[in-house]
Amino acid sequence: FFFQAEDGIRDKLVTGVQTCGSSDLSHTIGRNTLVGNLLVDGTVYTMEISATDAAGNVATVSNTSITYDLTAPTTTATPSGGTYNSAQSVTLAANEAATIYYTTDGTTPTQSSTQYSTAISISSTTTLKFFAKDTAGNIESTKTQTYTIDTVAPTTTATPSGGTYNSAQSVT
Repeated sequence: FFFQAEDGIRDKLVTGVQTCGSSDLSHTIGRNTLVGNLLVDGTVYTMEISATDAAGNVATVSNTSITYDLTAPTTTATPSGGTYNSAQSVTLAANEAATIYYTTDGTTPTQSSTQYSTAISISSTTTLKFFAKDTAGNIESTKTQTYTIDTVAPTTTATPSGGTYNSAQSVT
């Protein structure tokens, strides 16, 4: 939402659409009219909004609540990257309402990449990259987790081969 203060200063409070074409808007938090951006990140504000157009017509006062949010979400992968001896089912979770985008081919994800909706099955060595975008439009930095899937058991040998010896042997 964009609000036009009576002094002509335009405040961008929450990304969205301009709510009032050519009308002047004043916005009040409590009983104080805002001039400039005095909002605190992460705070929920109840706003009383009224509008007066160029002809002097005054709109009915309405109330709305907004959350002023400048903080990017934080996303975690479970389990985290590492070496595993079986396929892994990886879940991604953000610490707030957000859309998570990811790739499994090592490329950097964009908002056109696959949107996360269910666990990601990883059955071979994979580089998973992901980020989240919250409802206010804040975007976190891309994160990377590498999963190495090694299902082959190691092979062991001993030298010298098994047998009976009449002296001490060094086995490698």
